[in-house]
Amino acid sequence: QDTLADVHVRIRQEDFAIVSVGFDTPRGFHERLYSDFFRNEEGGWLQPGRVRLYYDGVKANEIYWTRFEIGKSYPLELFQPGD
Repeated sequence: QDTLADVHVRIRQEDFAIVSVGFDTPRGFHERLYSDFFRNEEGGWLQPGRVRLYYDGVKANEIYWTRFEIGKSYPLELFQPGD
């Protein structure tokens, strides 16, 4: 049974941004590295502009954000795996 003790989290002291999360998966140890943080408005949500995804130390994916919206509704189909 997994517990929160199985999750590795690094938090940046100056602004409490989560800069990495790591945990075991059936595919191997999964780590997410967050960087290039930005806000849409002063005092708003702190969004990572870049996320790198690793499995057992090998980069599997890299994601970039340039903007975001809070509270927006999206159709459920958007989150379904494609063909």
